[in-house]
Amino acid sequence: MSLVFHRVTEGEFVRLFETGVMRKFIAQQSSQRNKYHLIGIAPETRTAYTIRHGRVDELRTWRLDNLGQWLAAKKVTSWEVQNKPS
Repeated sequence: MSLVFHRVTEGEFVRLFETGVMRKFIAQQSSQRNKYHLIGIAPETRTAYTIRHGRVDELRTWRLDNLGQWLAAKKVTSWEVQNKPS
C-alpha cells in the first residue's frame, strides 16, 4: 500500500488527530542518534503526515521519552516504534 506523504506544522498535525483523521502513529528513528520523527497515518485516505519545524521544512525530531510524553498528553495510547537497521 503506497501512501501520500505530507509535512505539516505541529498545530495542523494536532488538528488532524483531534478530528479523527489519523488513527495510527509511528515513531520512526531519524538519522540523528536517539531521535525520532512522528508519523500519523490516515488509513481511509491512504495519507501519512509528519511534523515539520514551523519556520523551515525540516522534520521535527524528539527523544523517544519526550515523544511518548507528548503523545500521552494528546491521549494517544497506542503507537509503534521503527528503528533503522544497524
